[in-house]
Amino acid sequence: MGAQEAACPACTAFYPIRSGIVDMLGDPPAAVAQELRGLAAENAIDTDSEGLGAVKFMEVASIDSPAAVLDRTRNDRIQYYQLTTSSYLEGLSRCLLDSNLKVLEIGADLTLWNLRVLKDMCAEAVAVNIYFQVVTGAPVPDWPLRVLADMNHLPFEDGYFDLVVCSATLHHSSDIPGALAEIARVLRPGGRALVVNEPVAGFAKGLGGGQGHDRNHLIHEVPVTFAQWLQAIRKSGLQADHFLPAWYTRRLRFGGPLPAGTRFAGLARRLGPVTKHRALAELVSTAGRVPGQTVLGLPLNAVLWKPV
Repeated sequence: MGAQEAACPACTAFYPIRSGIVDMLGDPPAAVAQELRGLAAENAIDTDSEGLGAVKFMEVASIDSPAAVLDRTRNDRIQYYQLTTSSYLEGLSRCLLDSNLKVLEIGADLTLWNLRVLKDMCAEAVAVNIYFQVVTGAPVPDWPLRVLADMNHLPFEDGYFDLVVCSATLHHSSDIPGALAEIARVLRPGGRALVVNEPVAGFAKGLGGGQGHDRNHLIHEVPVTFAQWLQAIRKSGLQADHFLPAWYTRRLRFGGPLPAGTRFAGLARRLGPVTKHRALAELVSTAGRVPGQTVLGLPLNAVLWKPV
């Protein structure tokens, strides 16, 4: 297949298309280029000889299904994909969903799971990331539209989207207030942004498993305090409906033993008897959210509404 291009009707610029992916990154800004080099190191890609394009269009033999991704962490101490999936689905229930939505996912998961669950409601869906996996020889998927772009400079018109979703994405930005301002810009008045599973730097987090991460050092994973998140959200002009996912207390109330090595397992066991009482469990979920995020570093989960 020959080279393809997409034309921007507003600025008349042309952007290359490869494997159905529109490359609006071009020569990436320094922060994005660094992130791409970190991804290259994690995936044994030699950017000196292959260039950053080999990372942006990462060739793989196959792309894992959502089920395979969940299998990967089922027995881990944090059960990352089980818990992040639950938080995302709970967040969607707070978004006042409708049909014919124009939806944008920033930092789109490689399985495109977060958009798949919205597919029948979408009039249009766009997945943005700084890289996508490409299966050599496989048919090019016709949904959603995949775009390589910088979250700090989204290439979309003002007020275009009804819903923006992102999971564990914004903390990769070198300018979180700027990224949130971009989300606010591309949302229509009354639109919603679902922001879930964002890491928070808690005072006591180091005691329960550390603030560090296991990614390549070039990957941007700088801890963000809960106060900094609140300040960035306020600066964007968006209004936040914060929530503590129900599974925090439900797992204590109804679940079995916690996986070995679970962070703050001792505190969880002490809270277990409290959560057996429904009213007290709800109190823990409501009153415990802010101290839980400030001190323990529980993830940020919120629906951000753009005022009408």
